[in-house]
Amino acid sequence: MGGPLGCDSGGSGGNEPPLAAFSYAPEAPTAGEKVTFTDESEDPDGEVTERSWDLGTGDTRTGVSVDYVYQSAGDYDVELKVTDASGSSDSRTQTIEVGVDAQTYRNPVVTPVAADPSIIRDSDGTYYLYATQDDWGDGDGFHHIPIFRSDDLFNWTYVGDVFPGIPDWGGQYNGQFLWAPDISKRDGTYYLYYSYVQDGGPSCIGLATADNPDGLWEDHGEPIFCDDDIGVTSSIDPYVQNENPNPTIIWGSFHGIYAVKLNQEGTSAVGEKIQVADDRFEGAYVHEHNGQKYLFLSAGTCCEGAQSTYEVYVGRSDSLTGPYVGPGGTDLRNGGGLRILSEGNGWVGPGHNSVATDDAGTDWLVYHAIPENNPRLPSGANRRPVLIDSINWNGGWPEVNGGSPSGSPRPVPTIDGE
Repeated sequence: MGGPLGCDSGGSGGNEPPLAAFSYAPEAPTAGEKVTFTDESEDPDGEVTERSWDLGTGDTRTGVSVDYVYQSAGDYDVELKVTDASGSSDSRTQTIEVGVDAQTYRNPVVTPVAADPSIIRDSDGTYYLYATQDDWGDGDGFHHIPIFRSDDLFNWTYVGDVFPGIPDWGGQYNGQFLWAPDISKRDGTYYLYYSYVQDGGPSCIGLATADNPDGLWEDHGEPIFCDDDIGVTSSIDPYVQNENPNPTIIWGSFHGIYAVKLNQEGTSAVGEKIQVADDRFEGAYVHEHNGQKYLFLSAGTCCEGAQSTYEVYVGRSDSLTGPYVGPGGTDLRNGGGLRILSEGNGWVGPGHNSVATDDAGTDWLVYHAIPENNPRLPSGANRRPVLIDSINWNGGWPEVNGGSPSGSPRPVPTIDGE
C-alpha cells in the first residue's frame, strides 16, 4: 500500500488547516487493475468536510475512498485536496506508477458472430455465453442460440446450440428466428428466455430449461406471452431477474420497455405491466451496483452493417421496476438516460449488452459491435462479434473506455488461480 503523505499548507486566524494525506492499494498496480485510493487526512482542530481527487488522467472524483482503473501503463500524478469546515485547505500529490499487465486481450473475444450476448457464471467459475441465431457462413446453416464457454472472459470455445432448429409450438405459431436470449439460474435450474420471431405473426417470448448450462435443453413448448397477450408490440429482448418467489421479466423493442411479474414457475405473466423506459430503446439488462439497479438499454439501429447506429444508455433506480432516471434526474420514460457507449476505434453499432464480474470485483460490459471495415458475414448477415470492456464507476455512474469500444490491447480480467 502506498504510504500516507501530507504537508501543512498554512492557515489564517485561529484555525489550523487540515493535513492532506492518502494511501493507495495495490502498491504496484497494473493497467486494467482496480486501484483504491483512501483519504488519510487529519484536521488538528476540526474535521475534513470536502475531498477532491484529480486522478492524473483528467478524471476527477470526490469522497473518502475512490476506486479507479487505469487503462494504460504510465506515471500518473494523483492529487487529493481536502477542505475543512472553516474553508482552509491542503493538498497532496503522489505519482502512481502503473505497470503493464503480463497478459492482455484484444477485442473481439468471440467471433465470427455472437449478437445480443447473455452471460452467466457457473458455480465452478466457468462463464457461459448465449447469443442470437445466425448463419455464420460455416456451411452448417443457422446456429439456433449458440453457446460459448470460457474460464477467463476473453478465450471462448463454442460448445453447441441450444436447439437443433426452431421449436415447434404447433397450431398458429410459425417461428422463423430465435433472438436475444437471456440466461439465469434459480433453485438449481437454468432458465433460458428467448425471443421467438414469426413470419408475419406476433413476436413472443419463449423459455427453455436445463440442469446444466450447456444443456440438455427442454423447451417449454408454448409462449410465455406474445404481443397480443401482453398488449406490447414487438415483445422481444427479454431480461429476467429470477427472484423468489416470483421472477420479474423486463422486455420490449422500440415500443416501450416494460416489466411484469411472472408466476412462480416463470412460465406466464401475472399482475399488471409497468413501463420503465420509452420507445427509443430495446435490449434491456439490469445490473446491481452498491445497492442500486442500473438499467442498460440500446438505442439506434443494430443491423445496417457499417451504417449501424446502435448505442448503449443507462438509467438508475432503487427498484427493479423503476422509475429509472439519468444523472440529471430525467426519467427514462421521458427522454432520460446516460449514453455510455457509441461508435469508435473501428467499431460501429455497439450494444445489447450484459455485465460480468471478475474475481477482483471489476465489472465488464459484454456486448456486440460491428467492425466498420468488414461488416458482413459470408451469409450476408451482420458481422456482430462479442467485445468486452471494463467498467469504471464514477460518482455512481458507469463509464466504459471513454465512450467507445477499445481498439488496442487491454489488461485481462482478474480470475483467481490464473
